[in-house]
Amino acid sequence: MKIPKFWSKGTADGKTRDGQATSFSCWRSSDTSEADAHESALSAAKRVLDALLSGRKMDRYAYGCMALREEVMNRVEDGQGGTIAVVTRNLYGSLVLNTERVMFVDIDFSLVGTSEATKHFFT
Repeated sequence: MKIPKFWSKGTADGKTRDGQATSFSCWRSSDTSEADAHESALSAAKRVLDALLSGRKMDRYAYGCMALREEVMNRVEDGQGGTIAVVTRNLYGSLVLNTERVMFVDIDFSLVGTSEATKHFFT
């Protein structure tokens, strides 16, 4: 589960071959500090801008290898302060449960009388 505590946007400025000013921005995250996130974002923006200006082909990264930048609505922690689940809001506005462990159980019973239902649970 990649839900960092801090996010920052870094912007690198440069000039195209014909001398026009251009810039590139990147978001990066950190669990350490906002300053660490900003340093990482600025470094990434500089690398990407340098690659674009020099004509180098950019590598793609696989889905899931980078943290998603979603609004954190709630964190659930265990007794030792470790995060066990985070509820985020995605770009569509939906609430998303992010956790490494979860079980959903859907048990359907046919409609039965009270005495019949009691047999199912206590026998």
